[in-house]
Amino acid sequence: MAKLPFVVQPRLKPIIETVGTEESGKIEIERRGFLSVAEKSMCQGMLQDSKGVNAVQAVARRIANGLAIDLVEALELVGKVLQGEKVDHDLDPYLDDLNTAALDMMESLEKQALARALTLIISRIDPEFGVEDMQQLHPELVEALSALYGDEEAKSIEALEAAIEKRPGGRKVAADEEAAQEGK
Repeated sequence: MAKLPFVVQPRLKPIIETVGTEESGKIEIERRGFLSVAEKSMCQGMLQDSKGVNAVQAVARRIANGLAIDLVEALELVGKVLQGEKVDHDLDPYLDDLNTAALDMMESLEKQALARALTLIISRIDPEFGVEDMQQLHPELVEALSALYGDEEAKSIEALEAAIEKRPGGRKVAADEEAAQEGK
């Protein structure tokens, strides 16, 4: 990969972090404090046909038309119902649609966790890892990788710094080792 002529090098170097549990198994993965453009694109590509979002929008449109309210208000109502909150409107005629939307959203969230985990595995661990390999992973490991993706997506420098502090003798990444080799 081409190297950019940085005037100021990035402040924090990636670290190797262990994710998972005794039950799920533990793996080591690089924590960088950000997602690359390729990682974001890969995950978005896997999620572009989100059934959950489409179902929520469809039921919100039906509610907006049926109750003569605007779409934004209907979306807020659907969001509240999906979170288990009480609403001031009678939504009984839409219960089947709301249940379908809730199930589709749950499926979409599960798909999102799988896509996030797969993206990190492919980009940071093993480019040959495939969707069929994901079926063998323990759900807790998928959850841990998805959480790491979320931290990286939020550009969570705090999470990276906390991981560095938590592991005072923590392993450095190959790039740091290469830099040390070049300095000899």
